[in-house]
Amino acid sequence: MGQKLGGSVAPLVSCFDWVDATEPEKLATIEEVRNQVNPQGSGVDAPSLSDSEAMEVFDNGCDRPEAAGFRLYLLYARAVAFKPLQDVAEGEVEAPSE
Repeated sequence: MGQKLGGSVAPLVSCFDWVDATEPEKLATIEEVRNQVNPQGSGVDAPSLSDSEAMEVFDNGCDRPEAAGFRLYLLYARAVAFKPLQDVAEGEVEAPSE
């Protein structure tokens, strides 16, 4: 799905590609984007989205025709930035104390 840049499609894949992708292509794209945004062995402990969470973000973010040019890695990075707050709001983790 999409062109490769530096051995990865993650920086270039857009909503246009997402809408027409098969389920296996979508799951492979999620993994590719996740690995680009949260590289293993980088020494940074960053949150990540599950496959179902990423699928929901991409499906919702790409559901309008005007979103065709949106880059999936940007949607993912913005969604994952709010993941810790979402976990607290949903009661999955306790809010940090002051």
